[in-house]
Amino acid sequence: MLGGFAKSSLAAKIMKTDFSLVLCCCALAGLAMARSETQPPAWSAKPDREITISTLPSKMAYDTALVRVRPGAKIRLKLKNPDDLEHNLVLIQSDPRDPHGDRFAGQCLELGALGPKLAWTPDTPRVLAKSGMVGPDKESEMYFEAPREPGDYLYLCTFPGHSKLMRGILKVGSTDPIFSNLSYKVYAGEFRKIPDFSELTPIRTGRAEWIDVRTLIGGEDGRAILWEGSFEVKTGGEWQFYLGSDDGASLVIDGKGVARNGGNYFFQVRKAKVRLEPGVHTMRLAYFEGGGPEALSLVADLEGAEDMVFTPDITAKTGAHRPRYGPAIVKLRKPDEALIFRTFLRGRSSRSIAVAYPGGVNINWSADSMNLDQLWRGEFVNAAPNWNSRGGGSHIAGQDTVAPTGGMALQVLESITDPWVDYSLASSRYEKDKGPEDAREMVSYGIPHPDYEFKGYDLDAQRFPVFRYTFMGTAVEDHYRPAQAAGTEALRRTLKLSDGLPDNTYLLAGARGEFGRLADGSYKINDLMAVKIEGAEPVVREAEARNVKPPLRKTEPRDEKRSELLVPVKGGQTITITYRWTDAGLPQN
Repeated sequence: MLGGFAKSSLAAKIMKTDFSLVLCCCALAGLAMARSETQPPAWSAKPDREITISTLPSKMAYDTALVRVRPGAKIRLKLKNPDDLEHNLVLIQSDPRDPHGDRFAGQCLELGALGPKLAWTPDTPRVLAKSGMVGPDKESEMYFEAPREPGDYLYLCTFPGHSKLMRGILKVGSTDPIFSNLSYKVYAGEFRKIPDFSELTPIRTGRAEWIDVRTLIGGEDGRAILWEGSFEVKTGGEWQFYLGSDDGASLVIDGKGVARNGGNYFFQVRKAKVRLEPGVHTMRLAYFEGGGPEALSLVADLEGAEDMVFTPDITAKTGAHRPRYGPAIVKLRKPDEALIFRTFLRGRSSRSIAVAYPGGVNINWSADSMNLDQLWRGEFVNAAPNWNSRGGGSHIAGQDTVAPTGGMALQVLESITDPWVDYSLASSRYEKDKGPEDAREMVSYGIPHPDYEFKGYDLDAQRFPVFRYTFMGTAVEDHYRPAQAAGTEALRRTLKLSDGLPDNTYLLAGARGEFGRLADGSYKINDLMAVKIEGAEPVVREAEARNVKPPLRKTEPRDEKRSELLVPVKGGQTITITYRWTDAGLPQN
């Protein structure tokens, strides 16, 4: 997921690579091989550049989409993974025949059973550096020398289904700063808002090329920084500025306030338009770090002009323009294999895992509810919003969509009348641009359910995923295969439950359906779909469900009276569920 860099120039370079880069591919590979799986090099204690890139939990993205380095720079890169899935980072050589890295990602996928052993990274001269797989809540360091040829080099996560969204650019060049003179002052204290710097004494002063918070703070809490300098505008017009920070920041241009992040909280972005004429302009940027991670990103764009980038690393959260990377409709690569696409499906959980199966049958499996969220047939996913503008999430491209469940997969019910709790929520006080001590509004948000732990997924020989999780310590496997039933498309779901499942555990196989019993023993969900349970006798009930809403930001709890199809389950049991459409679908191309 790329953001915060040139819409006109850098994006064009990603789409159109200088063929000379290919000619020096092998030489560059020797200059930039990763050292993450061997001993650190002799220069590891004194690299030219230290870079930290983190995955964004449940967002299928890196937090940094653009990194600028000098040719041949000695790099120490730390990859942090606070997500609950494995990820990696692979830096590759540019290739005009594969400008977006799709062909390379296909090579990674074709590793098949060897993929886990090789960290989903093929042995090819295009690989300039690689991190190896980094597990949940783990981190890894890699050492490499940047290519000596200036250009834009793609880095991406090569785990199956991740590469379309988890990507960024290592921009190798002179890194000529935009500022003609830039000074900084660093202050120590306990800060919850932008301080009055005239009343403080700096602990450190100096001159800098870039506004680089990580270099000046180095992970220290309780710091504030004031940058002052001038920059040149080559193209006049109404520039859109994007100021992103964690914690607070304030931007002043030519003596006038432009944007302000005033609070002490998570990363926030402020946007503002400023009309700038060609020539030199002054800038004053204030920042404070109250606690936790530090981040500061500033970029400005103008239609038809190259972006003005003021910070060396542009976080993906700034919302600046991104280049187009792929086709609108995501399609199967091979007709007999599944395709996994981690994305944001509009209106659904942020931890959606979309899967396209042979035969035009598709699902959305939620890593929030550990349950089947949606089924549809026909085309897979329209991903155009992810490639264009700020990214608005993908949406289903097919038809006949059914959402059979919509809540957590398993629950212990002491009584059959106990309510089903769809999602796990927490609440806190929040008010825009204020710290917690000033907040009055109570908001709710989704949190991981304490009874569940997502363990990721494995791929079988046809690349069909087997989703794995634990419920109250018991391992569960959830597997799907396309099928035919009553002459129409169907999907056969197999759940395998290990021993140790608590008594009175139920599976939510359907919600909000009619659930009338049909002649073949299946239950009618609606006019589009019926569901058949094998391995246990289901129970149809009318009940009140709690927390009925996907756990998106600022979610408010809601209860709902509904009909439910529950399946009593036991440890060591295998349950088969067949979802079938009730009429023939459209012919597949």
